[in-house]
Amino acid sequence: MEKSFAQRNLFWEDIRQNKRNLFSLCHAGKKILSTELSCHVKNTQKDKNKEITELEWQLPENGLTLTLKFTLFNDFPYLEYESFIKNSGSHTSGIIEELKMLDLNGTLAQPYYGTMKIKEWDSSAAGNRLKISYYLGSFSSGSDFIRVDRRLYPKTGEETLQLNSEDFSRPSERAMPFFRVDFDDLNGYDIGVGWSGSWVADFSLKSETSPQEVWKRGKNWNIISGMPHTHFCVKPGETLREPGYFIGFRNDITVRDFINIHRRFMMTHHAPHDSKGNLLLPPLSAASWGGVETENMKKVLRTIKEKELPFEVHWIDAGWQGHDGPCPHPCDESASAGSDWPQRVGSNRINRYAHPNGLSEITDFARECGLKTMVWFEPERYHKECGSALFQEHPDWFLDNPSHSYIFDLGNPEACEWLTNWTLDFLEREKIEFYRIDQNINFRETWQLADEPDRIGVHEMKHIDNLYRFWGALRAARPDMFIDNCASGGRRLDYMLATYSFPLCQSDFETFQVYNYTCVHLENYYLNEVYPLHSTLSWMPEDDSYAMLSGGCGLGIGSKRWQYPSRYPAEDFDYDIFRKHLFAFREMREFLTKGNYYQLSKNPEDLSEFCAMQAHDPAKQAGFVLIFRRPETPEDEFLTLLPEIDPQSEYELRDFAAGTVKRVSGKDLRYFRKTMPEKRSASLMFYQKI
Repeated sequence: MEKSFAQRNLFWEDIRQNKRNLFSLCHAGKKILSTELSCHVKNTQKDKNKEITELEWQLPENGLTLTLKFTLFNDFPYLEYESFIKNSGSHTSGIIEELKMLDLNGTLAQPYYGTMKIKEWDSSAAGNRLKISYYLGSFSSGSDFIRVDRRLYPKTGEETLQLNSEDFSRPSERAMPFFRVDFDDLNGYDIGVGWSGSWVADFSLKSETSPQEVWKRGKNWNIISGMPHTHFCVKPGETLREPGYFIGFRNDITVRDFINIHRRFMMTHHAPHDSKGNLLLPPLSAASWGGVETENMKKVLRTIKEKELPFEVHWIDAGWQGHDGPCPHPCDESASAGSDWPQRVGSNRINRYAHPNGLSEITDFARECGLKTMVWFEPERYHKECGSALFQEHPDWFLDNPSHSYIFDLGNPEACEWLTNWTLDFLEREKIEFYRIDQNINFRETWQLADEPDRIGVHEMKHIDNLYRFWGALRAARPDMFIDNCASGGRRLDYMLATYSFPLCQSDFETFQVYNYTCVHLENYYLNEVYPLHSTLSWMPEDDSYAMLSGGCGLGIGSKRWQYPSRYPAEDFDYDIFRKHLFAFREMREFLTKGNYYQLSKNPEDLSEFCAMQAHDPAKQAGFVLIFRRPETPEDEFLTLLPEIDPQSEYELRDFAAGTVKRVSGKDLRYFRKTMPEKRSASLMFYQKI
């Protein structure tokens, strides 16, 4: 990666010296580039892993500054920055609008399709191409997280692309805030948006507009990103947070190899680690509906212990809070009256009908059974009928929403401090190890209604700033606690929140019982590439290996198998095959965490194709290969070339389904061939170099 580090360092020196543009804004109606402002270094700190430097740009108004806190990593060719705009003057600032905290441009060094001879003195680009790879967001659909490779060409209608979460307050609802920009097959950028709200990114490769431009070497490209709409003043003494970014530099490295650099970067610098510095991992969780009575939850926990099932966490979902009374699961057909759980959201009391002795009775029993406990919360939403006393005590802590709920104004420092203290006290009192935070409502319209005409975007800025403070305070107080990041599934997946958390319900597509398991292994197929720590929910039919492995090919799994009493296991339930799959998931998780990940199918969205993936741990010289033959796949034989296999060595190959072990040559393993005679089947093979 030496060339990539060198390229990163050159880029950084240009930024330090204010020779390269990084951001842009409009002030007093005039567009300003960062290179047009004066800039100086505020301070620099170094340690063995990174260098942190603050640069301050003086805006064209006394006391108004934009400070960017840069981090340069010593172990990865990445830099990133957080952004803050401050008014240290005595008067309210003028209007700032169209603030784009990433505004990059450049010229393609080598045209993708080469050059052509126009005249003896000039060689011109024969044709250019800019490839943008991005990932669809989570919208409870079968296409969640699929990667899209879009190529821009300097032709009208083909030269621009816009990605955004403009109509949403959650960053990964429409598209994931991660994208790779490939200038050619060996060079490009890896970019992440550090913002847990609304964002937009525009990409362009300018068209030729005249014969004279055709003769120029290269074509101009632009990447511009920030909040979608900003039009605000800054009050005296006020500091507002803006979106931040990371940029990874790929120089003379293949896309396949850089994907694994990205994965290791995320797991090293944007993932939760415990008090000893160890990476916290998505667990194997057994989910109980929160409205299920304490004694019924104990039945499930007792079964897990007696049958020696390797679950690690007992997950108590929504429904545990609110007034005393039944609160059945919304999917439970035996509950004819339906569920009132949405109306309970915002109440901070425990439903004593379900849990007369509180939640600590369950968490104590879970520990006796060898499991820790995670509990669901949704602290930013209060249903107007939840009966919370906070409505009367602190009406100033709530923003109205056109729906049936109020939004807790997390941007209010007093409210944020109260929520932090209350949460830590509740977790301690009820002996809860892990915190699950949900967000089931779009805040966008609430923020827009609350903003004043000259403060458009400010409520969002303050909310997101205190969101990071809130999650950071929880992790600082309880460093061995992970946070499960759920927002109607994985709709809040950006790299800032990844630092504190991971999603255990990556998509609400699996929330209800009828869904296509093929779509679930597609979710994992792509999330393993871009957002490495994640987990899916699964109803886990024990007699269906295709379904179970589809959910288990992420890093963890949330089992909804026994979520409420009418789904508790029948007498003929096959615990052996259930247990066997759970142990396989744990083994796969080790390889996905410590090893490299490879996609073995070029077009798995085409259901007539196989979907196959590999994880390989170079230290152990071992890994696994997982193949899905879909119901629509006509061929019965899968062929591929496995990376990192030594053709001169021998390997032990273990077939998960058959339970057989055989010795194979490295050459035969590398040129991998698997026959799968049955449609809708899965094959999991573990290998180890001898």
